[in-house]
This record gives sequence, C-alpha cells and structure tokens, in this order.
Amino acid sequence: MLHYTVTLLKEHSLRFTIRLNDAKQ
Repeated sequence: MLHYTVTLLKEHSLRFTIRLNDAKQ
C-alpha cells in the first residue's frame, strides 16, 4: 500500500515539474 502511494506521489510531482518547466518557457 505504501509503495503505491509513493509511486503516485512521484508521478504527481513529475507532472507538476513538467508543468512548471512549460510555464517557464
């Protein structure tokens, strides 16, 4: 269960970072 939450968190933060990079450009 914990592993699933961590994976979900990583994916969310990854999308957030990509969105941030897109906003900068």
